[in-house]
Amino acid sequence: MAHVIRMPGISADSEEAVLLEWNITSGTAIRAGDNLATVETEKANVDIEADGDGTLWRTLVEPGTTVAVGAPIAVIVDSGENTDDEGAILGALGLGGAAPSAP
Repeated sequence: MAHVIRMPGISADSEEAVLLEWNITSGTAIRAGDNLATVETEKANVDIEADGDGTLWRTLVEPGTTVAVGAPIAVIVDSGENTDDEGAILGALGLGGAAPSAP
């Protein structure tokens, strides 16, 4: 089932971070622990790791964007999951208004 990757809280006092780059492109199969993206806080650059296996279906944030902690940044789908109905997937995740980037 599809799930959302959110901007993690990098430090106790951080409220936002800049998504520097995506290290995996949309459509790529991933495994737990794979480095999905690099984000920058005031103090350090940190890698965001996949929390499970699947496919990076959509990125929701362009590199260089400042993102609030907890905001959705990507959608992961299970391997083999039907992704034909993009609107239904995004709606089920509460992202109906999101403007995902193309794969």
